Amino acid sequence: MGAILGTEQVDERMAELAVALGHTAAPDCSIRRPCARCGRPRGHGHRLCESCRPEARKEYNRDYHRRHYRRKTPAEVTAARRIAVGQRWGNDA
Repeated sequence: MGAILGTEQVDERMAELAVALGHTAAPDCSIRRPCARCGRPRGHGHRLCESCRPEARKEYNRDYHRRHYRRKTPAEVTAARRIAVGQRWGNDA
C-alpha cells in the first residue's frame, strides 16, 4: 500500500473528482499560526503563544472563580464554624 501511495501516479477519476469538489493540494506547512492574543506564532496544538499562556491561564482561573463561586454570608460562616466545633468537641465533652 505504501508503494502505491508513494508513486506519482494518480488515477484520472480521482483527479477529476478532486477538481469537481474543489479540493486543492495540502496546505503549506510553513504557514504561520498566529496567537489569539498577540499575533505571534503559537506552535501546533496551542491557541496562544508560549509567553501569553501563563497570563491567559490566570485570567481564565479568575473568571472561572468569579462565575462559579459565591461568598458565604456571615450567618453561613458562623453556622459552619459551629458545626466544626461541635464535631471536634461533641464526643469528648
